Amino acid sequence: MESVLQMKVKTIKMLDIQYLIVQVGFGRTGKSFWAFESQGVNPDIVVLGKPIGNGYPLGCVVTTREISNTFSKVEYFNTFGVIFK
Repeated sequence: MESVLQMKVKTIKMLDIQYLIVQVGFGRTGKSFWAFESQGVNPDIVVLGKPIGNGYPLGCVVTTREISNTFSKVEYFNTFGVIFK
C-alpha cells in the first residue's frame, strides 16, 4: 500500500515537476541515513540545514548535475521558495 507521500510524489512526477525534501536528523530517523528512504521516495533535491554544521549556520543542497546546471537561472534559493532571474 502506498503512503500519502508516495501518492503525492507519483502525481508530481506525472506532472513533470521536480520536488525537494528537507532532510531532518542525519541517521536519527531509524534504519536509514536519509529520512526520505523510509518513505520509499527519491527526491530530486535534498536540502540540508542545521545538522550539517554541528551548531554552525551551514546549509547544503544535494541534487543531480542536470538539475544543478539549471541553478544558473536562479537568483536566490531556500527551502521556502526560489526567485528566478
